[in-house]
Amino acid sequence: MTVIDISKKCHNTNLVVNGNGNIGKLFAINSKVDTWVISRFLNDSQCMSLITPRGKKTRTLKLVQATEINKEIRFIVMATKAYDLAAALNAIKSNLSEKTVIILTQNGLGFHEKILKLFPKCCIVFASITYGVKKYSDLAIYSDMKGSVKLGIISQVKNDLSNKREISKLFRSLELNWLWSDNINQDILLKFAINCIINPLSIIYNCENGELESIAGFSDTIEKLASEIVLVLKNLETSVDELIKQVYKVIAETRHNISSTLADYKQQKKTEIEFFNIHLTRLADKNKVDIRTNCAMLSIITQLTK
Repeated sequence: MTVIDISKKCHNTNLVVNGNGNIGKLFAINSKVDTWVISRFLNDSQCMSLITPRGKKTRTLKLVQATEINKEIRFIVMATKAYDLAAALNAIKSNLSEKTVIILTQNGLGFHEKILKLFPKCCIVFASITYGVKKYSDLAIYSDMKGSVKLGIISQVKNDLSNKREISKLFRSLELNWLWSDNINQDILLKFAINCIINPLSIIYNCENGELESIAGFSDTIEKLASEIVLVLKNLETSVDELIKQVYKVIAETRHNISSTLADYKQQKKTEIEFFNIHLTRLADKNKVDIRTNCAMLSIITQLTK
């Protein structure tokens, strides 16, 4: 078991992870640079483990409140829920500058434009993450580590090329598979489309991702959903057949995980369905597309959440 202490004072920090959930812990535990984690609930060092098929890795993380930050932040990974994103960034607005790189890990659509408007001078990067991560215990997370992190700059600031070099340097210090995307906007749309299929179905059937395949009528359902989604997302450069293949690929890579939406539902927390299927219905209304399968799913979820 590897044990590395990355508990540092605020002014020595190179990387900030905002959010102490599974994805935030994945970044923090795999970081080799000075890293600390903004947490709303804890303010102390925390020994946290990442368990994988290869073994166990442990890091001592420094958990701090946003109000404790007393220096400019160079790199910040936003690992909050999409509905908390703007508020979480505003809480540390005084620590952000033109040199700050904001890395967004949130799923869904409908929030990127708002963040770009709120922080027009910052370099904003979208990170499309396909790692499946789940809670193992209060002090451990589990991942098969089969995924990757695709990066793409979605802002338009002067220092993009310089920032790209510095971001690459940062990610080389993370023990994660990562690469620059050739078209991050397509990656965002594709991940949104996949989430609109897997996440709501996982709530309805209350199961791990891998169990979805064994449900009667699953293949027919995802074919209907994929057909609707492709019609709605005019800019998605993916066919119905290719989208279905990608859905099965994600299911295979995250077979033993539950979706983040189901995890929130189980804990009786607010889910991100607003940024998935509800947002899809808004786009469908705008484009005058009939998405009755998606609406039927939303109706079932509404009844379940009541």
